[in-house]
Amino acid sequence: MKIDVSFRIIGDQVPVDHGYQLYSSLSRSLPSLHNADWLAIHPIYGFVLGGSTLRLTPKSRLQLRLPPERLPEVLPLAGKRLTIADGTQKYSFRLGVPEVYALMPTPQLHSRCVVIKVSEAEKSHCQPDREMFLTALRKQMLERGIGGEVWIDDRKDAKGREISRRVLRIKDRVIVGYAVQVSSLTEEDSIKLQEAEFGRQRMGCSIFIPLEKR
Repeated sequence: MKIDVSFRIIGDQVPVDHGYQLYSSLSRSLPSLHNADWLAIHPIYGFVLGGSTLRLTPKSRLQLRLPPERLPEVLPLAGKRLTIADGTQKYSFRLGVPEVYALMPTPQLHSRCVVIKVSEAEKSHCQPDREMFLTALRKQMLERGIGGEVWIDDRKDAKGREISRRVLRIKDRVIVGYAVQVSSLTEEDSIKLQEAEFGRQRMGCSIFIPLEKR
């Protein structure tokens, strides 16, 4: 069983693309989190300003998913001031007192960006498309004994780009993922999917939450 640990964020703005920078800042503040394979860091939610900046709201949180026995390792983050760099711009915020939540089963889950290995794309040295990704994700869920109906929006914008496609930048690397929705989940499968360890979870990817909390 895993839990979510939620810290109130006291600040104004962060970059929209903040996954890698947030993980780096947390690791600097608390070195034991560096390469912690048990840690998942939820993306921060807020209002998008101008496409690259996220305005924080009273409901914005730094939320971590982890095994309950690891809780003492993240509690020292309370009261810490974190700084995220985005080019020459720096964004700072402070963390409040954490709240702890059990994962709750719900028939519909969503992840803003799922990153997994897609063997067909790797073999052909291309970026995965939606169909490749769907096939690979369904296979990985089946291997984990997780049912449910997987859906990735197939619509495109005015420029012909897939609206569900996401790009994660880690230093000089570009990694492609997709926004994913899974429905018709049993209570057991819902918890299993929320606890599943897919790719890049320390950088805000592949973390499933109830659909109504998007």
